[in-house]
Amino acid sequence: MRDNNGFSLRDLFAVIAILTIIFFFIMPGFIFRTKDVDLSVWCSGQLNGLGKAMMIYQNDNNEKYPIVWPDGTEGEFGMGLYNVAGGADNIRWVNPDFDDWEKQPTVGGSLYLLIKYVDVTPRAFLCPEAPDDEEMNLNEIIEVAMDNGYSIGTWEDLSDFQSMVNLSYSYNDPWKNPLDSTASANMPVMADKSNAYDTPTGDRNIKAGKFPLTGDNQNVGTEKFCGGWDDTPIRGRDVPNLAHGNSRNHVTEVQNVLFGDTHVSKEATPNVGIDDDNIYTYWSDGEESTVRQKQIGRWDGGHAVTENDSYLGN
Repeated sequence: MRDNNGFSLRDLFAVIAILTIIFFFIMPGFIFRTKDVDLSVWCSGQLNGLGKAMMIYQNDNNEKYPIVWPDGTEGEFGMGLYNVAGGADNIRWVNPDFDDWEKQPTVGGSLYLLIKYVDVTPRAFLCPEAPDDEEMNLNEIIEVAMDNGYSIGTWEDLSDFQSMVNLSYSYNDPWKNPLDSTASANMPVMADKSNAYDTPTGDRNIKAGKFPLTGDNQNVGTEKFCGGWDDTPIRGRDVPNLAHGNSRNHVTEVQNVLFGDTHVSKEATPNVGIDDDNIYTYWSDGEESTVRQKQIGRWDGGHAVTENDSYLGN
């Protein structure tokens, strides 16, 4: 039976059925995409919280950012050689009497100061989208410490992260020009960890080139560089894949970056240093042009050159 407008009850049910089918096709993608956005926002919020924790640390430590102060000896940048899960150097984090910090500062050791002295939890250093990262397990650490003849009871008894997978973020180079409260508000301080060094051993990924690539892979002096790797052409063209310059934490789509004034920004490329340099590379002091030195940088394990060299490492 039809109403005066010629629309039957059967027609109404048919429309409802069609809309229901469309709903079930659309909603899963919407739900999962919303989840992705929430995780990215969560990561951004964590970095913002860590930035505020650093300000608290500065207030109690002569306006200095958390840093295991070096004595002039330059070690390998990052925590890879000392914090690889299952590695022989785990004694570094399990031995409360480790007395070689001044010679081998690491990103992990520096950031762990926020756990020891600002009561930040280890979970706060995990990006929820980092593919391989996992939270530290204090009970397991206590057992390992006992096996090595040490007594560990709380997080405050430790001085470093257990392994690279317990820390999802890169930190400013702790050897050269360490940051203090006079740092520029635009200085990148932390970010999702470097793609080039996010490897099981902590060593530089062999796929990463000696230098990142420029926009056209040829003209270094005039094209804006992108930070791509040299083995990733797009559809056969001599153009690098922009995503390979990004952190793996968010499926290489973006990275969250914490700046000196504690604001966090989601960036599509890592080219967000003070002089538009790649935050995951250091400036070269070789024979390359000034543009290449500052904007392109190097990936081969060096150190920041000046206070404006925005070099974050794992």
